[in-house]
Amino acid sequence: MAQKITFFNFNRWGEGKEYIGNQLRTAGFDVSFEEKPLGKDSLPADTNFDIAAIFMDSPVDAATIAALPNLKFIATLSTGFDHIDLAAAAARGIPVSSV
Repeated sequence: MAQKITFFNFNRWGEGKEYIGNQLRTAGFDVSFEEKPLGKDSLPADTNFDIAAIFMDSPVDAATIAALPNLKFIATLSTGFDHIDLAAAAARGIPVSSV
């Protein structure tokens, strides 16, 4: 079963969205895009993804992490981690990376 990557608030990249999606699908990933940032007040209808790709506008706190049962990795597409609850991620064994 392919790992599922969901990108949040990725619409600002225009044509880059199609390119990234195609490259990851070719590599065997299931890819989806959400218009809104990720957060406890803006969870997507489908929370069964393995990887969350977010920007600084996604406040990933402990409640958000708890609401994502399959989450295995958080990639912030920006520098810094101050918008992510690193302790909550570590408690679940979820690695976090930044660019």
